[in-house]
Amino acid sequence: MTVTIQSVTGGDTFKALINGKKDTPETVHPSKPVQPFGKEASDFTKEQLTGQTVGLELDAQERDQYGRLLAYVWLGDKLYNAILVDKGFARVEVFPSNTKYIDQFRTIQDHARQTKANIWSLENYVMGSGFSDNVEQPQVAAAQPAPQPSQNTNVYYKNCSAVRAAGKAPLHRGEPGYASHLDRDGDGIACENSDFDSAPTSQPKAEPAPQPKPEPEPAPQPSQNNNVYYKNCSAVRAAGKAPLHRGEPGYASHLDRDGDGIACER
Repeated sequence: MTVTIQSVTGGDTFKALINGKKDTPETVHPSKPVQPFGKEASDFTKEQLTGQTVGLELDAQERDQYGRLLAYVWLGDKLYNAILVDKGFARVEVFPSNTKYIDQFRTIQDHARQTKANIWSLENYVMGSGFSDNVEQPQVAAAQPAPQPSQNTNVYYKNCSAVRAAGKAPLHRGEPGYASHLDRDGDGIACENSDFDSAPTSQPKAEPAPQPKPEPEPAPQPSQNNNVYYKNCSAVRAAGKAPLHRGEPGYASHLDRDGDGIACER
């Protein structure tokens, strides 16, 4: 059936119009992340599905114990359930009667686990039957602004005559150009009337301005191959991708009936 999504209420739950009435389908296998990465999963689904027209494919068990519709969600020719698992926003959970795509989901989940995508990046977070309550999502610290070089070192006066010529006398400690060789009595005020002009024996060496830290390299993104999913060989041929070889985007065992590593060859 084809429905229009009205709103998204979680990473794997949304409200849709079905035959003119609102219903709340729940994706079949991925379980909703409830702690770390739950908000990210919800935001991702809102961005991808809100206002979209999608196809719903039902399996043996049509509703869960809460009356929500269980469905495989097709966004064009892509299975959205598989996308959530591949992105590390959901884990595979099986409703005993609904196992049509279980092998593909588990293969995709293995890839997400190996690349430590989102929920798999936290050690001991994903459990056999849900998520641990004892794992917290690390907070990303806001980048601190690079320190700016002091402006005092950009101004240098050889002696108090130069200070007076610039109209800056007297100079107080902390002001641009203040230096100890100008403050003979050490009271924090340079080039007072009691000070006399004297050039320092050596010019103070300005400290080099701190260099900004190099920006960190972007984290490697998981491979996108598993985002391509074909329901059957007709979809492969319609996309002009037949035959598909093992390892190519979209290849799956259900397309390769004879198991020779080449799918949809005829």
